[in-house]
Amino acid sequence: MDISQISLFKYLTPKELVKLSQYLQKVSFPRGSVLFNENDTGNEMYIILKGKVEVTILDKNDKLVLTTLGEGSFFGEMSLLSNIKRSATIKILDDAEFYMITREGLKKIMKETPAIAVKILFIIASELSNRISKTDKLLGEYFERNKEIINNQLFKDLYVYTLSNTGEEVDFL
Repeated sequence: MDISQISLFKYLTPKELVKLSQYLQKVSFPRGSVLFNENDTGNEMYIILKGKVEVTILDKNDKLVLTTLGEGSFFGEMSLLSNIKRSATIKILDDAEFYMITREGLKKIMKETPAIAVKILFIIASELSNRISKTDKLLGEYFERNKEIINNQLFKDLYVYTLSNTGEEVDFL
Protein backbone atom coordinates (compact mmCIF):
# COMPACT_ATOMS: atom_id res chain seq x y z
CA MET A 1 0.00 0.00 0.00
CA ASP A 2 1.36 3.38 -1.00
CA ILE A 3 1.55 6.08 1.68
CA SER A 4 -0.73 8.36 -0.37
CA GLN A 5 -3.53 5.76 -0.20
CA ILE A 6 -3.70 5.73 3.61
CA SER A 7 -6.80 7.54 4.89
CA LEU A 8 -4.91 8.85 7.93
CA PHE A 9 -2.80 10.91 5.53
CA LYS A 10 -5.54 11.90 3.08
CA TYR A 11 -5.20 15.64 3.73
CA LEU A 12 -1.44 15.72 3.25
CA THR A 13 0.14 17.12 0.10
CA PRO A 14 2.77 15.06 -1.77
CA LYS A 15 5.48 17.27 -0.27
CA GLU A 16 4.07 16.72 3.25
CA LEU A 17 3.95 12.95 2.67
CA VAL A 18 7.66 12.97 1.82
CA LYS A 19 8.41 14.95 4.99
CA LEU A 20 6.21 12.67 7.10
CA SER A 21 7.92 9.53 5.80
CA GLN A 22 11.05 10.58 7.73
CA TYR A 23 9.16 9.89 10.97
CA LEU A 24 7.58 6.57 9.99
CA GLN A 25 9.34 3.30 10.63
CA LYS A 26 8.37 0.26 8.56
CA VAL A 27 8.04 -2.91 10.65
CA SER A 28 6.91 -6.46 9.87
CA PHE A 29 5.46 -9.24 12.00
CA PRO A 30 4.66 -12.87 11.11
CA ARG A 31 1.23 -14.44 11.30
CA GLY A 32 0.31 -15.49 14.83
CA SER A 33 2.45 -12.86 16.58
CA VAL A 34 0.96 -10.78 19.33
CA LEU A 35 1.98 -7.18 18.71
CA PHE A 36 0.91 -6.09 22.17
CA ASN A 37 -1.43 -7.16 24.95
CA GLU A 38 -4.25 -5.36 26.69
CA ASN A 39 -2.85 -3.28 29.59
CA ASP A 40 0.67 -3.15 28.12
CA THR A 41 2.34 0.24 28.12
CA GLY A 42 3.10 1.77 24.76
CA ASN A 43 3.90 4.99 22.99
CA GLU A 44 3.44 4.14 19.34
CA MET A 45 0.69 3.81 16.76
CA TYR A 46 0.58 1.41 13.82
CA ILE A 47 -0.83 1.80 10.31
CA ILE A 48 -1.48 -1.46 8.45
CA LEU A 49 0.19 -1.60 5.05
CA LYS A 50 -0.31 -5.32 4.46
CA GLY A 51 -2.12 -8.06 6.34
CA LYS A 52 -4.83 -8.18 9.00
CA VAL A 53 -4.96 -7.97 12.77
CA GLU A 54 -7.48 -9.13 15.34
CA VAL A 55 -8.42 -6.75 18.15
CA THR A 56 -9.49 -8.49 21.37
CA ILE A 57 -10.12 -7.79 25.03
CA LEU A 58 -10.43 -10.11 28.01
CA ASP A 59 -13.76 -10.14 29.80
CA LYS A 60 -13.00 -12.00 33.00
CA ASN A 61 -11.31 -15.03 31.39
CA ASP A 62 -13.15 -14.93 28.07
CA LYS A 63 -11.55 -13.48 24.95
CA LEU A 64 -13.89 -11.08 23.17
CA VAL A 65 -13.08 -10.24 19.54
CA LEU A 66 -13.88 -6.57 18.99
CA THR A 67 -12.96 -6.33 15.32
CA THR A 68 -10.57 -7.28 12.56
CA LEU A 69 -8.57 -4.51 10.90
CA GLY A 70 -6.98 -4.56 7.46
CA GLU A 71 -4.89 -2.46 5.09
CA GLY A 72 -5.08 1.28 5.69
CA SER A 73 -6.47 0.93 9.22
CA PHE A 74 -4.62 2.27 12.21
CA PHE A 75 -4.54 1.39 15.89
CA GLY A 76 -2.60 2.31 19.01
CA GLU A 77 -3.53 5.98 18.74
CA MET A 78 -4.59 6.24 22.40
CA SER A 79 -1.13 5.19 23.60
CA LEU A 80 0.45 7.49 21.03
CA LEU A 81 -1.43 10.49 22.37
CA SER A 82 -1.44 9.74 26.09
CA ASN A 83 0.18 7.59 28.75
CA ILE A 84 -2.75 5.21 29.13
CA LYS A 85 -2.19 1.50 28.82
CA ARG A 86 -3.24 -0.49 25.76
CA SER A 87 -7.00 -1.00 25.70
CA ALA A 88 -6.87 -4.23 23.67
CA THR A 89 -4.66 -7.06 22.47
CA ILE A 90 -3.52 -7.03 18.83
CA LYS A 91 -2.81 -10.39 17.19
CA ILE A 92 -1.41 -10.66 13.66
CA LEU A 93 -3.74 -12.79 11.48
CA ASP A 94 -1.69 -12.64 8.25
CA ASP A 95 1.97 -11.80 7.74
CA ALA A 96 1.82 -8.04 8.14
CA GLU A 97 3.69 -4.83 7.45
CA PHE A 98 3.07 -1.57 9.26
CA TYR A 99 4.15 2.00 9.46
CA MET A 100 4.89 2.78 13.07
CA ILE A 101 5.04 6.25 14.54
CA THR A 102 6.19 6.92 18.10
CA ARG A 103 5.09 9.65 20.48
CA GLU A 104 8.56 11.17 20.16
CA GLY A 105 8.20 11.18 16.37
CA LEU A 106 4.80 12.87 16.62
CA LYS A 107 6.25 15.51 18.96
CA LYS A 108 8.99 16.23 16.40
CA ILE A 109 6.38 16.55 13.64
CA MET A 110 4.36 18.93 15.83
CA LYS A 111 7.44 21.07 16.45
CA GLU A 112 8.94 21.01 12.93
CA THR A 113 5.84 20.87 10.71
CA PRO A 114 2.72 21.68 12.72
CA ALA A 115 0.52 21.72 9.59
CA ILE A 116 1.18 18.00 9.09
CA ALA A 117 0.51 17.26 12.76
CA VAL A 118 -2.80 19.15 12.70
CA LYS A 119 -4.02 17.19 9.66
CA ILE A 120 -3.05 13.83 11.17
CA LEU A 121 -4.49 14.67 14.58
CA PHE A 122 -7.74 15.79 12.94
CA ILE A 123 -8.14 12.37 11.29
CA ILE A 124 -7.28 10.58 14.53
CA ALA A 125 -9.83 12.69 16.43
CA SER A 126 -12.46 11.97 13.75
CA GLU A 127 -11.79 8.23 13.95
CA LEU A 128 -11.95 8.26 17.75
CA SER A 129 -15.25 10.15 17.58
CA ASN A 130 -16.64 7.57 15.15
CA ARG A 131 -15.50 4.71 17.38
CA ILE A 132 -17.07 6.31 20.46
CA SER A 133 -20.32 6.90 18.60
CA LYS A 134 -20.42 3.29 17.41
CA THR A 135 -19.65 2.03 20.91
CA ASP A 136 -22.39 4.22 22.41
CA LYS A 137 -24.91 2.81 19.94
CA LEU A 138 -23.86 -0.79 20.65
CA LEU A 139 -24.01 -0.21 24.41
CA GLY A 140 -27.51 1.25 24.06
CA GLU A 141 -28.65 -1.78 22.07
CA TYR A 142 -26.99 -4.13 24.56
CA PHE A 143 -28.67 -2.38 27.48
CA GLU A 144 -32.11 -2.53 25.83
CA ARG A 145 -31.69 -6.21 24.99
CA ASN A 146 -30.57 -7.08 28.50
CA LYS A 147 -33.24 -4.91 30.10
CA GLU A 148 -35.89 -7.05 28.39
CA ILE A 149 -34.25 -10.21 29.72
CA ILE A 150 -33.77 -8.93 33.26
CA ASN A 151 -37.34 -7.65 33.50
CA ASN A 152 -38.74 -11.02 32.38
CA GLN A 153 -40.37 -12.85 35.33
CA LEU A 154 -39.36 -16.29 34.03
CA PHE A 155 -35.71 -15.15 33.91
CA LYS A 156 -35.94 -13.78 37.47
CA ASP A 157 -37.41 -17.07 38.72
CA LEU A 158 -34.77 -19.13 36.91
CA TYR A 159 -31.97 -16.91 38.21
CA VAL A 160 -33.12 -17.20 41.82
CA TYR A 161 -33.62 -20.94 41.39
CA THR A 162 -30.03 -21.41 40.18
CA LEU A 163 -28.69 -19.29 43.03
CA SER A 164 -30.44 -21.42 45.61
CA ASN A 165 -28.29 -24.47 44.66
CA THR A 166 -30.83 -26.67 46.45
CA GLY A 167 -32.95 -27.58 43.47
CA GLU A 168 -35.96 -26.33 45.41
CA GLU A 169 -38.25 -23.62 44.23
CA VAL A 170 -37.51 -20.29 45.88
CA ASP A 171 -40.01 -17.48 46.27
CA PHE A 172 -38.61 -14.51 44.37
CA LEU A 173 -40.38 -11.86 46.44
